[in-house]
Formats: sequence, C-alpha cells, structure tokens
Amino acid sequence: MQTARQRLLFAALVSSSLLAGSSAPAQVVRSAAGDLATVTAARDAFRADLGGGTVAGANGSFGGLRREINWDGAPDSASRPNLLPSDFFNVTSARGAIFFNSHDNLFAVSAKTGNPTATPVVFADFDPAYATKFAAFSAQRLFTSIWDPVYEVKFFVPGTNRPAVVSGFGAVFTDVDLAGRSAIEYWGVDGQSLGRYEVPAASGDQTFSFLGVSFPGAPAIARVTVTSGDVALDGGGEPVGHDAVAADDFLYSEPSEAEDGGCVATPTALCLTAGRFRVEATFFAAQTGSGIARVVPLNSNSGTMTFFSPQVSEVLIKTLDACALNNRFWVYGAAATDVGYDITVTDTVTGDFKVYSKTQGPPAAALTDSDAFATCWAN
Repeated sequence: MQTARQRLLFAALVSSSLLAGSSAPAQVVRSAAGDLATVTAARDAFRADLGGGTVAGANGSFGGLRREINWDGAPDSASRPNLLPSDFFNVTSARGAIFFNSHDNLFAVSAKTGNPTATPVVFADFDPAYATKFAAFSAQRLFTSIWDPVYEVKFFVPGTNRPAVVSGFGAVFTDVDLAGRSAIEYWGVDGQSLGRYEVPAASGDQTFSFLGVSFPGAPAIARVTVTSGDVALDGGGEPVGHDAVAADDFLYSEPSEAEDGGCVATPTALCLTAGRFRVEATFFAAQTGSGIARVVPLNSNSGTMTFFSPQVSEVLIKTLDACALNNRFWVYGAAATDVGYDITVTDTVTGDFKVYSKTQGPPAAALTDSDAFATCWAN
C-alpha cells in the first residue's frame, strides 16, 4: 500500500504536455497529495515560485508579490451558519479576488470552535459525517461553493473593480478521494484556456491535496475555474461513486491591472459597439456541468451565444451607445434557455464590467439595463 509520502505528486513542469500544441505561455506546475507535511512542501514551493518567501504576510499580502486567503480572517458573521459575500476578499478584506457560481454567487466558510451559534466546524452542520472526513490545512476554517461544486475566481486590482491578471494561482483541498473529480482551469484575458489541471487524489479521510500553476515572466491569468469534487457540500452526504471536497488556502501572485489593448474577438468573446465592449459567458447545467459559451457576431452592436450546439442560439446580447440620451451605454439581451449562466460585459476602455447572472431552472427574464455603463466620459 502506498504511504502518503509515496503518493507525493510533486512536479515542476515547464511547457507542460497538458498544453502541447497550444500557444499558452510556459508554466510551472506544483502538485501533491497526502499528509500535512507532504502538501506543505508543495505549498511552500509554490510560494517561492510566486516570490516573497514562505511566510504569509499581514492581511494576506507578502511584499507586493503574492496574496493568500486562508479564510480564518472571515468573521463569524460571514461564516456558517451565515454566507460569505462573494466580494468579501475584494471589499471587506481587499485581496483582489471575487467569486462567482451558477446559483446567485452563494459561498460559505465553515464555523470555528467557540462560535456564538455553536455551529459545528468543518461543515459538519451540512452533514455530521464531514467532521471526520474533512480537516483544516490552516486552522480552522474551510471554504465551499453553495449548490454547485464548480465556481470561478476572477482577479481585480485589490479594492477596485479594475480587472487584473496574476502569474499564478494555487489551492489546498481536503479529502480528494477520486482522481479526475477536482481540477483548476486557468483562463487568459482573451478568454482562451491556458490549461485544465487535475487535483491529485489521496486515499483515506482528512487528507490534503495541493495544485498550483504559475506562468513565469508575465501575468497571464485573468480568472480560474475551480472544480471542487462533484457534489455540493450543502446537500449533505457523499453518494456512492461521487466525491465531496472542501477547499482551504488560496494562493496567487499580486494582482496587476490587465493591459487591455482593446477587445480581441475570439470564438468565445464578442466585441461590440466599435469594439469597445467585450462580452463573454459561462453556462451551468446540472446534467452536463459548466462550459464556456461560443459566440456568433451579428453586427457591430449585437451577437448570439451558443451553449451545447453551434447550430442552436441560446442568448442574444447587444450593447448600445446612448450617451446622447442619458449619458450611458446600454446592455440589452434575451435568452431562450432555462440553463444557468453568467454573462460578463467589460468596457475595455475603462476596465469597468458588469455580470448578468441567471440560475438554472426558471425562464430567463429580458435584460434591459439602460444604466449599465456611466463611462461616456471616456469616449
């Protein structure tokens, strides 16, 4: 039987074969699974990749080189049985990260010992079995997405709404039992994938796993998609053949403002209104999981989006220059789907953005945002 030490999956891979044939920049991959010491070694190596030594700094920042979130700074009011605001770590504790998922961007941080509501720790309020399944890597809070184990982390200049990029992102997970059920996918500013990497698994309970990928030389990552197992923790339990996983520490380089040279049209990004507004979307379906919408330009102001088939349009979206009417740019749209989605519209001149979200199930309401962007001043 393999020991935790023997399960060490420590790697430093430059120009990984996972991205063979792509134009993505060279990367360094660090991964490990097993006991605390094994995963700590991988975590510390990733810290060194990002710069700034191996000791966490005040407020999750170290020397302007890297950031960390270990969830322990979240107060009881933002921890179980309460919800964590998705922008907590860009507003209340500004570290340049905002979280998104398919169900109204709901997230949770586990309770700590001695909390005022006597809520069980390590998400055992969702299921008592989690008390012996999960363990905190950095005591004592953990993190999860509500209703959906797949979520996104987008980066911003800390404390602002200006999109940013990072050169690396990594995370610690607890109790990854099944290979292939947990992963991190990295995305560039142009909406193209920089690679999807699986989180290593380890047998047994209260184990740890780490995955971190960095792109030396230049920040390249605008967002990441994290798949934390394949069942939502708030549903309780772990059905046979599935894997319930919680997350602990997040580590990433200091977010730096994205150098946006204007919108670049891609198969997943529309460029509307004289190329000023970039429109992208992700979709979420319980039966098929999440994906990136493909786009079809119609004219300079509008386009459609497809989810499952390139022949079936799911969403019509348009941006309009109404600066002469109410000193705003408008965003209008309509959808013919019950699938959940997040549509992100970015003003590439100012960096301002808006996210229009729909949960899976109910019919989509018409999108009529005539107050979308008060950025006519930048014309």
